[in-house]
Amino acid sequence: YILNKATRLIVLSAHWQGWFAKIVNADKIRVLANPVDDYLPPPQHSQRPLQIILFMGSLEARKGVVALLDAFIQLHAQYPELRLVYGGSGVLQTVLQEKIRSANLEGFVHLAGWVSGEAKSTLLQQADLFILPSFSENFPVALLEAMSAALPVITTAVGGIVDIVEHEQNGLLVKPGDTDAIIMQVQRLLE
Repeated sequence: YILNKATRLIVLSAHWQGWFAKIVNADKIRVLANPVDDYLPPPQHSQRPLQIILFMGSLEARKGVVALLDAFIQLHAQYPELRLVYGGSGVLQTVLQEKIRSANLEGFVHLAGWVSGEAKSTLLQQADLFILPSFSENFPVALLEAMSAALPVITTAVGGIVDIVEHEQNGLLVKPGDTDAIIMQVQRLLE
């Protein structure tokens, strides 16, 4: 496909801009990031210890949802007050349910299903920490929403995430699939 002189290509992140620059003249590429409403007031529970970890997105392998549950199982043994909420649905929902049941964590891990509107706002307000342990991403709106809600974030340095999160500045980055690193970063925040 050849872009004519009047055509521009719009991409969501600098990551994608770099990728498309390999096949399209870089002058024709513009970055226009996903927007997010800045409508949520900061959480009102900063005086209590971290309790609720939130994930929002599709329950699929590339989102790292199983690695997150594996990390939570280990964390919960050390910090029994922790709760994990998955806001999303997808092909791994049954796998997660079985793993939750076999780890005896039914009261501590909640699969909220796909959330939007007021339900999403409520989850963001109740959460203390947002984790997005993806193996691949473009420019995740859920991460932007969590940051807009003033939540600390732990995520992975993949795709457009590196355009959003700078390690140790506005979030914490871990390698995809590294449950030990997720555990270590959550422990840092708990301490």
